[in-house]
Amino acid sequence: MIGEFFGATHDFEYNIGDKLYEFAIMSYEDFDKLKAIYTQLIELVCTAKESNTMNEKLDCFFKMFQIVRACLEFSPYTHFYTQVLIDIIVKTYNSKVFRTDLLFKSQIGVFIENPKYYAKEFYEDLEENPYTIELILHKFTDNIEKVSTKKHKEYIKYFETIKDLLIENFMEKKTDLKKRLELISKYSNNSIVRSLSTEERIYLYEAKRVFDIHYLNTNPSHAIFLDTKFKTKYVCDKGLSLQERRLDVDDIVVFIISLSLSPIGYGCF
Repeated sequence: MIGEFFGATHDFEYNIGDKLYEFAIMSYEDFDKLKAIYTQLIELVCTAKESNTMNEKLDCFFKMFQIVRACLEFSPYTHFYTQVLIDIIVKTYNSKVFRTDLLFKSQIGVFIENPKYYAKEFYEDLEENPYTIELILHKFTDNIEKVSTKKHKEYIKYFETIKDLLIENFMEKKTDLKKRLELISKYSNNSIVRSLSTEERIYLYEAKRVFDIHYLNTNPSHAIFLDTKFKTKYVCDKGLSLQERRLDVDDIVVFIISLSLSPIGYGCF
């Protein structure tokens, strides 16, 4: 995994299977640890944006790299959440507007109840510039007008709200993943399923809604499951009806075998 925006400029390699399992069995105590890391991250980025000295800004900038790395080591699936949290903080300071639109642009499906934090229409339609390391440094260290104590508290309350929403969404992904892995485990213990080819098993998992590789991408709402995007999987011009999807696994397996799926090679990035 390569850090796309803030921090983690070097590759971060990990075993997908191990990290998926670790993510699926995370406890509430684990998520409390992540909350503490994110609170530290908020304080650091706010300090950088409100500082009027370049030395302090740069010091915070490089400390941010360490926190992003700590988030990755906690779980690589925090990556997208960490990025959007920092992005919201930086751009809220730079624009003087609550940048809630960035949640939706990153396809993290969370709902904010407080109308005060609703995304502004202008920013909803604004196309964000792709980040480069030079642009990141500029946005992070860009000087802003002095922030009053009242405004600072207002910002902190907003960022804490965003943090809680992100972690709540992350916990929902964990619960969803655990259910999916339990289904895969259940099917894998079935001798008939074990006899299927790789592409036939993928077809089965999609048919039973364990996952849908068609929609896997690098956005957090989907990539959280497999954290990859398949270029190819199998050739098949027939799908299953809703009624067929409800069949027992044994009956679906018989149907899948009759399709004679043709593999076209696998690759992921």
